[in-house]
Amino acid sequence: MLEIGGGTGTWTPLLAKRATRVVFVEPSRKMLNIARKKNRDFTNVEYVQSTLEEFVCPVKADTLVVLGDVLSYVTDAEKAMKKLWSLSKRGAILIGSVDGYYRGVREVITVGAFDVLRTLERFKRLQVGNPKLTSESMLTRMYTPSELENLLESNGFSCQTLAGVDVFGPYEDRFLSRHMEEIVSVELRYSMDRQVLGVAEHLFFLARRRW
Repeated sequence: MLEIGGGTGTWTPLLAKRATRVVFVEPSRKMLNIARKKNRDFTNVEYVQSTLEEFVCPVKADTLVVLGDVLSYVTDAEKAMKKLWSLSKRGAILIGSVDGYYRGVREVITVGAFDVLRTLERFKRLQVGNPKLTSESMLTRMYTPSELENLLESNGFSCQTLAGVDVFGPYEDRFLSRHMEEIVSVELRYSMDRQVLGVAEHLFFLARRRW
């Protein structure tokens, strides 16, 4: 299993418990070291500092994981998809997430950033960054559900599942802590409803390589 753009290793325990071997790929040395320390009890995880574009693996993977919105942060999504195809076996599973476009539109409208909105509408990109983890300001590519499905389908992957993550948020922390069970239940009920999933903060997908 390949976990690409694994960040600080949030998903790694879940993956390591289910796979014989996980190759964890992350370009940031700081994040890589955090992930290694956090998941030091798992002996079946190998850590590699590399970008997706530069990563080389001698063995084709049957499962590739690009959670953490990896396809939103790569420089060229088409090239990234071709690279993922080349790293995978025929019939391999691709699991990932991207930033949702309509949530981005709502957020910039809410703060009255209409100059930013015009740029977002034209390029589907928004400037973001986490100063605690990196000094760099990053551009995220935001996707509508149909754009994401087209990206997958045009690069040899058939989209099997598409779901919204945080469809009705954001939620205030104290409200969330008081009503966690109810909120999770509602979010799960509507996460795959095509009429509303597009407004989610993130779009989760599961796809299978066709050929």
